[in-house]
Parts: sequence; C-alpha cells; structure tokens
Amino acid sequence: MTKKRILLAVDAFYIGGTETHVLSLAKELIQNNIFVAIVANKTGNLINSYEALNCPIYHIEFPKSITLEKTYETELIKQIELIIETENISHVHIHQTSSGYLAGKAAKNRDIPTIITIHGTYYPNHEIEELLKLSDEVICVSPPLCDYVKTFGIEHPYLVPNGISLEDYPKNFAEKDIRNELKIPEDATILLYASRITWAKAHVCSIFLRACKDLKVGEIPNLHVIVVGDGNKLDEITSLARTIEGICGEAFIHIVGEQNNMHPYYSIADCVVGTGRVALEAMASEKQVVAVGNHGYFGIVDTNNFQEAWSHYFGDHGSKAVCNRHQLSDDLKKILRDTEQLRHNGIKAREIIEEMFNIQTIVKKILKIYSQQTKIRWDGIKNILYIGWIGFNNLGDELLWNMFKDTCAKYLDVGKFTIKPSLPGTDLKNLDEFDMVVLGGGSLFLPGYLQILQDAIHRGKSVLIWGAGIDWIEEPTLGLLLNDQLTSLNPSFTQKDVDVLEEVLEHALFVGVRGPLTKKAIELMVGNEISAKVKVIGDPALLLQNTHLLQTPEKEKIIGINWGTTYNRLYGANEESVEEQLVETAKRLINKGYKILIYTVWTDDILHCERLYNKINDPDNVVLDKNLYTEQQLITQLSRCKATINFKLYANILSLIANVPSIPLGYRFKVFDFAALLGLPHLVVSTSSQQLTDDLLERIIMIEKNELEPVKQYNTIQQKYISLLESPFTKK
Repeated sequence: MTKKRILLAVDAFYIGGTETHVLSLAKELIQNNIFVAIVANKTGNLINSYEALNCPIYHIEFPKSITLEKTYETELIKQIELIIETENISHVHIHQTSSGYLAGKAAKNRDIPTIITIHGTYYPNHEIEELLKLSDEVICVSPPLCDYVKTFGIEHPYLVPNGISLEDYPKNFAEKDIRNELKIPEDATILLYASRITWAKAHVCSIFLRACKDLKVGEIPNLHVIVVGDGNKLDEITSLARTIEGICGEAFIHIVGEQNNMHPYYSIADCVVGTGRVALEAMASEKQVVAVGNHGYFGIVDTNNFQEAWSHYFGDHGSKAVCNRHQLSDDLKKILRDTEQLRHNGIKAREIIEEMFNIQTIVKKILKIYSQQTKIRWDGIKNILYIGWIGFNNLGDELLWNMFKDTCAKYLDVGKFTIKPSLPGTDLKNLDEFDMVVLGGGSLFLPGYLQILQDAIHRGKSVLIWGAGIDWIEEPTLGLLLNDQLTSLNPSFTQKDVDVLEEVLEHALFVGVRGPLTKKAIELMVGNEISAKVKVIGDPALLLQNTHLLQTPEKEKIIGINWGTTYNRLYGANEESVEEQLVETAKRLINKGYKILIYTVWTDDILHCERLYNKINDPDNVVLDKNLYTEQQLITQLSRCKATINFKLYANILSLIANVPSIPLGYRFKVFDFAALLGLPHLVVSTSSQQLTDDLLERIIMIEKNELEPVKQYNTIQQKYISLLESPFTKK
C-alpha cells in the first residue's frame, strides 16, 4: 500500500479560520506520521507557527484571482507540479480559491487526487465551480455548506468540521499578563470580539461596539471590551471605538490587532462574541459564546441549542435573524447577569468540543477520505488475479469475465501485464505472484472472498472491487432493508466479517458494487462514513453491446421462458411449486395466442428446462432450445420475442439488450438489487409468491400496454453506468 504524502495548499499565512485550521490539520497529520508539504505565499502573521511544523514549505506568490494570463498560469502550475514530483505527493488538499485552482490543476496534470475543503460561501460562483471540477472529493465544515455545494451538483459532500487542537486551549487557564498590560481591573466584566475586520464582519463588529456602549452606560458600568483582528476596516472600527469611549467618558475598548495565540485573550473573557472557528476556539477555552457572523444573528449558545447553532455555523453560514444592537445587548445583558450560569455553560462547551471537534478525531476522518481517493496505478502492475465464479459453463459469470478482459484491452496496454482468472483449482490462499487482486462481478460480496481481499491487503497487494454484489440475504431480511427497519445482517455477516469488510473498504483502491441494495446493506453494516467510498457502478454486464443485430427484427408473438435450478436455494424454498406455476403460466399464455420458447444459460439447467417442456406438453406451441449460446448468439435468439420470463439474472440482461422486455423471477436478493438499479422493481415477481401465475400474467399485460418502457429504461440506465464501470480503467 502506498504511503500518503499530502500537499496542503493555502493562499498565505494570514490569521483566519481557514489558515488556523490548515495549521492544526498539518500538525496532527505529522503527528500521525503522515508526510506533509505546504505550498503558500510565505507571508502573514502565522508564518512562524507554520515554520515550527518543520515540514517543507514552498513559496509561490499566488495571485488574487484565478483569471490569469495563460503563460503565467502555466508557469505557476509547473512550479507546483515540480513540488508534487520532488516530494512524491500522493494527494493534494486545497482550501482557498487562488492556491486551490492552481494546485488542483497541477494535481490533475500529475493524475493524483485533489480534495477540497469548503470553508464558506464567499466564493464567486464561477470560481467555486472551477474548484469543484478539479476536486475528487469535497469536504464541508458545516451543514449549511453541504447544502451550498449541493446547488453546484455535488451530491455527496463530506461533513467534517474544523478541528480544534485541545492542547492549545488548556483548561482552567487565565492569562494575567494581558489583563495587566491592557490595564483591565480585576473586577471588570470582559467581552471579547474576534474576527477579520473586513466587510460584513466589520459591520458586525460595529454593531457589537454599539451594543457594548449600551451596556456600559446601563447595567454593566465595569465593562471592558477586547477586539482582536485586522483588516481593511480596522481604522473605521478604531475611530468608532474612540467615539464611543468619548460618549462613555472612559477608555474601555481595547483594539489589539491580529494575534497568533488567541487562548490568552479567550481566557480572560467572560463571554466571547463571534462565529465559525472563533466560536469553537472560545468553547474549547470554556467560554460562553454569543454567535453572530456573516449571515446574521444566532444568539446565546448552550447545550440545549448547540446542534442548531452548529447547523448555522454560529451565524456564519446560516442564522435566525438579522443582527441588531438591541437584540445583541439584550442577550449579553441576560447572560452576563448570571456568573454561575456563565461558568457552567463554559464547562459544557468544552465537553462538546472534546466530543465533536477534537482535531485527533477530525484528522482520522480526513485520513479515511484520503484513503478513498487513491488513484489506480496500472503502470506498475504485472500480474492480476481476477476472482469470479468462472469455469463452470455459466453464461452470466463468463460474461462478466469477458467484460473485464475487454475493458482492460480497451483502455490499458495489456501487453504489459497478465490477467489470471480464478478457474477451478486456483489456490486463492497463495497470492504471492500477483500485484493486484480484483473481485469481479457476480454475487461475490461474501465473507470468504472478503477475507481473500484482506489477505491480499496484508501482503501489500492492490485490491479492486468491480461490480460485485451481495446475494445470500433472506427475503424477510430484504423486506426490512427496503423499509429501513433492519438493524443487522447477522448471521449473513458476523461482527468478525464486518471488521474484515471495514479493513477492505479502507484499503481497496476502488470499491464499485452492483446495485443500490448492496450499497444499502454495506451502509447498515459499517455506517455511512466508512461506506462513503463504496460507489454503485452497476453490473459489468451493462457494458455488453448488441453487436450482431444491425436492426431489431420484427417481433413475433413469442414469450421466452428461462428456467433452471438453484438446488432449491431460492425465496419460498420450493422450486417444484415455481415450476408448476410456470407450466400453468405457459398454458394460459398459449391460450392468449402466444408461442413459448424455453431456453437455458447453464449446463445444470438443461434437465429442468426439459422437464418444464414435458409438463407443458404442447410441442406445437412450445420450443425447447437446449443450446448453450454465447451472449451475442442468445441476444439474436431472443430478439424475436415479445417478452421474456427469466429465472437466471443474466438472462434478463441479455433480453433487454435484445430490446425485449424481461420479467425477472425474484429468486434471491441479487435479482431485486439489479431491478432496483434499473428502476424496474415493479416487473419482478418473487418466487415465494403464492399466486405466481397471476403475478406473471399481470406483468405481461403491463408490457403489452407499454412494450418499449422497460427497454427505454434499461438503455437510459446503461448509458449512465458505462462511464462508472470504466472509471477504474480510464482514471489512471
């Protein structure tokens, strides 16, 4: 497995929530033995803190806009590409517009994954669109930001908040030197406001100062105020502060500018007014927070409303109301009256930070996201083991193997490596000769195969899951899963099996599964966070094209019936009953003027097809075709039919490729999984049905009324999933 080597890109080292977060992230990654390099404009008050990390820092003078002269843009991108090459970077993590755009382009050129963290809604639309195009994964630091990026077409962003390094905010700490330096009396009540003093936040600061004036001349005459921050509106804020002091007849507003170390200032405050990261840092310092930010006003934050405050990112990305001085002064007056409640709320605030925002927990989440974006390096692969249920003369599984070979040949230089299928007799415990192990299509998402993948990972092999699905789940369990009532897949997957699954998901280069029900089952077992790496890519059989039929032949009034055996391992556990109802179905279809074509896709099914033919006992209207065709030959044979009824899963796919609607017999989980993928679950008839004949005839009537609908739906879904199935081979 390739070790992670991360390049963090940030515009510069100014003091702000984003830059402070990146600093904490870099520090914790390094403590986790992850290599970190940083690219930035080496300017700003945090430069010494960054240099103290003792990691490589590369200076690039990032422009203020992403609209650049082409030659200059190319020059900057080449500089970052050289950094990527020099440091053997595996992932680029971007956070801001200018640096993110250029670093993202360099990563794309070098074919390494880019992760973006969205810190606010202040990006111009055309810029955020460019950044999102360059990013393989998107992290948002608050719930409103997840909603924000979804408006740009990002369906599944990760919610990972800014992490707080708790060691930077020790408990029970009070910095007396600052109080003495600012000449603040011991009995003073202290309010702190911290932010960049620019634009909207400068406006909030002016409202805050006016509210403080009301408190000073009213119920809190011993009030002192500290304003921390810098920006283009600082002179205006300073002038306002002096005016207010003139009205109050006392110097009580202390404007201290930017500060590298905020904790001493938090420590002497009774209450902190702020938003975003300032709110989190204040809570880590055991302080009461009144939240107000770019978006508007939230108010007093406590344990009862913390989740709501967090969902608004403390007024920065959402709010309850427009901020005004009277609301702010009323809330400050209310909370400052009760010193015991202030202390209690501060202690509880720290507990929340320890539980939800500890940088150690946050970095573990980010490392998992990095793991989910590991590019597949085909260049170094010499020998591939393809695991599938092949060599048993089963048309479906042989088809999946053929699709894997064909896709490799389409996109890769197959002369540089060999692919060995897991034919009968292959020793799956001896993986030494292979560089990569691929769990191919079919119902192979089983504990035994997952253990083989785990073994491959332990041996340092690359692992790919390509279109595999879950199958052996009983019908009552399926019903609970569909209705979101299932709590466990035990005994199909024990806790030990789930532990193996988690490890495989973490380390596999790519995890693509057959259908949405397989994904849903995996989410149930390991949770949404771990299963986020799992992509529904469809069944590899969707890659099969109809190459023999230049035009669809005229349909005849024929219903194809595919029959066979699962050795009674089917829903309802009664193959004999299903067969008897198929006999009745065929007879009633013949009475409606249909001919019947009985066909097979597996050697073991031939005897069962013969028995079905004999039971119907109507040779004038029934044809038994015992030939084991190739997939293209069978497509040709089925193309004459009006519809098909299919026992085996892949008979349904071949029917639809032949432009013939299919009615799947839902004999196990995989059939329902695939039908859900296609958006055609209404055509499935469970083999446990007590009125199977009536159900099948009802589906025939549905098809007679709208013959083209299932085929059109299949073609639409096929086009959607082809690129996903090919993505491991095309994103080299």
